[in-house]
Amino acid sequence: MTNPKYLQEVPQHARSVLHDCLFLILIVLISTVSYIGRWGFYSDDWGLVAALRGSSEQSLPSLFRLLYSTGFRWRPVQAVYLTLLYETFGVHPLGYHVVNAILLATIACFFYLSLSLLDQPRSLAIGVPLVYVLLPDYSTIRFWICVPGTFCMAFYFINLYTLLRAAQTRGRPALAWMALSVISLFVSTLAYEIAIPLFVVNFMLVKWQDNLKRSTKEGVDFGLGWRFALVCNALALASVLLFKMNTAVRFHPHNFSLSWIKYVVKGSIRVHFIDYGIRLPWLSYLAVRLNPDRQSYALAAILSLSILWYAKSTSQSESTGTAASDMFKFLACGLLVFGAANIMLLVAPGQIGFTTTGAANRTNIATSVGIAMIVVGAIRLLGSLIKNTGVRSVIEGSLVGVVCTMGFLIISTVASFWTRAYQRQQMILADIAQHIPSIPHGTTLVLDGVCPYMGPGIVFECHWDVGGALNLLYHDWTLKGDIVIPRLKVEERGLVIRTHEVTRYYPYSRNLMIYNFSRKITQRLTDAEATRRYFQAMDPTHGGYCAPGTEGYEVRIF
Repeated sequence: MTNPKYLQEVPQHARSVLHDCLFLILIVLISTVSYIGRWGFYSDDWGLVAALRGSSEQSLPSLFRLLYSTGFRWRPVQAVYLTLLYETFGVHPLGYHVVNAILLATIACFFYLSLSLLDQPRSLAIGVPLVYVLLPDYSTIRFWICVPGTFCMAFYFINLYTLLRAAQTRGRPALAWMALSVISLFVSTLAYEIAIPLFVVNFMLVKWQDNLKRSTKEGVDFGLGWRFALVCNALALASVLLFKMNTAVRFHPHNFSLSWIKYVVKGSIRVHFIDYGIRLPWLSYLAVRLNPDRQSYALAAILSLSILWYAKSTSQSESTGTAASDMFKFLACGLLVFGAANIMLLVAPGQIGFTTTGAANRTNIATSVGIAMIVVGAIRLLGSLIKNTGVRSVIEGSLVGVVCTMGFLIISTVASFWTRAYQRQQMILADIAQHIPSIPHGTTLVLDGVCPYMGPGIVFECHWDVGGALNLLYHDWTLKGDIVIPRLKVEERGLVIRTHEVTRYYPYSRNLMIYNFSRKITQRLTDAEATRRYFQAMDPTHGGYCAPGTEGYEVRIF
């Protein structure tokens, strides 16, 4: 006796979901496998790891309290996350980057699962996460450990998924899904606030889905379930906003102005729609020229063919194409997400930058959700004009594959600069250890003859990475460090170096040393006259020979 058709469809759907998630995980693996083992610590990663390593108490609560008391009060979950990473992987960067890649795969899977719950076609539900995880718009998130962008967005999508499940379920399971949705909201927002406005979009999607279900004859009214879930999530979000308003150190609403709104709007449009929109083919061509790596080419070919094959097979399984009217609605939703994510950038005047490859593009991880929806929505809108299912699936799959491949090539090129930056770090630290085998306690070592950036990759740029690296190198937590940059000033009583809007003052003494990496020369800076003689002879431009770069933007490659 055979099972009824509807019972046979359940395991078949489960297998399709499993295959789709495994495919998304495979794509993330392909996009990271060639470089992940060659990435290291960058910028304040060094200071963070050094601070944890140098703590006299190595228990988890003590390490958490250390971070919480030194700048993480407004992001307590980030402090927990980084503490757990350090406890697990110590001073070995590979493990940190593996976790980051796992989080990126988690984002892809829960993005897909959420779109499926929203009754989107299978090919679209796969295509949007595919494009999202391969967008170069937020490339820095892949390399910089301290920035919990992937962690935040992973729990954002978990919130969307569990909220939809809570709204579509009855009884105790609904309460369990609701509880998970609230927990994931707290975890995401208390780690990193970039996705806060998107939770309001989640609430709107749940309401829209409920209206859609109730408008169909087969639909069931889960009105009480979604209302209860939304109320709980809304209260959780309100409490987070109150907490952030009382503890955040980077929000300056008194500096809010019309000029800042114009800056955010223009910057966001330029990066997402012009540089990585209209100019995407040109930038991918430049990326290939900057990074002539055969392994990247081979992976790009594998990735492109895999996406084309999978997208084509999923499109062909759909009996009818998507109506143009539905795609216009989807594009409108993408614009809504894009606009909502930009609201978070408006509340931090002077704290946000817009760049294609520099570290400042880390804040694009939320706005890029809307960009992925717009890109795939536009492709599907074009496909809706084609009546032949086979031709339509080939064109849609090819366009998605091309966009993903171009993004992958740009990410690979940016990754190559971060890889070389870490290799440069290791070379510098080995050289310092060789030429300065021991260093007195309490010494401040200023590094000269080193360029802070290698393209968008950060070598050493300020006190927290030089100082942290020296702490770990000599196992001495009294050491401080900094680097010579063009903004360095030689004053009568000490050196003044300003980076990241922080001014550091180093008084002359026998404990102030400078090491010139290029010339292998060490000198104590005991007074202004000796310091001026050094710079006149060794580095009169204070690093002016390096390619021009600034914090957050580094050295532009496009």
